[in-house]
Amino acid sequence: MINICIIGSGNVAWHLSLLFAEAGCKVLVIGRDYRIADDFEELHRSIRFVHKMDEINVNADLFVLCVNDDAIEDVLQNLNFKIKKKQILIHTSGSVPSTILQPYARNFGVLWPVMTLTQGIEPEFPLDIPYVITGNNDVTLDLLTSLTDQISNQYMVLTDEKRKHLHLAAILVNNFTNHLYAKTYDYCEEHQLDFKMLKPIIEETAYKVSGNHPGLMQTGPAFRNDKKTIEGHLKMLESDEELYKLYCMFTESIVKRYSLP
Repeated sequence: MINICIIGSGNVAWHLSLLFAEAGCKVLVIGRDYRIADDFEELHRSIRFVHKMDEINVNADLFVLCVNDDAIEDVLQNLNFKIKKKQILIHTSGSVPSTILQPYARNFGVLWPVMTLTQGIEPEFPLDIPYVITGNNDVTLDLLTSLTDQISNQYMVLTDEKRKHLHLAAILVNNFTNHLYAKTYDYCEEHQLDFKMLKPIIEETAYKVSGNHPGLMQTGPAFRNDKKTIEGHLKMLESDEELYKLYCMFTESIVKRYSLP
């Protein structure tokens, strides 16, 4: 049985603690807010929650930092124990290099879930969440690949540099599109339209690109360079400066990509 100590109690910590416990690991979670202890311990009998650093399991096999990117260094500097030679230290960030851990452990790496996770909401298909693994040596890679194989159907070993580029790609397809959904939701509210009417087209687009090159799935007035329709849309958006700019930016990019020579 692998003994895992998770430092942090946010979204990623909540999900990983459950997945690790279900994989047969013994999990200790340390978080500052003792009031959420039950939220973790009720997930699985193999999870224990503490809120003081001196209660940490210093003999754990794997230490997992599940904290904000800008807090990783602070947490490392405030550890009240040293990582032993055979122990492994990792973080779960998509953009922070694994080498930030090098001064603190002989074996270090990263386990990054390529997914937006929300505490208290279990994904419908948790085994379909992809993970990116980075490790500085075979000891780290062997443990992380073996562990990840038990919680996911897909993972990939990448360098820090490759993981950083994939993280940026994830921001583009997830955070940016979600913001566009939010802006569109507000637009629908303003014009007394039901945003739910757009959900099937959102789901269909996601389904199509899951098995095809997204560029082959492009449609719409910008793809056709339908100037009359585009001008009509822009006139409708004159009162919404942000949506107007976004519409212009995407239209220009699409026209440039698909315009005939």
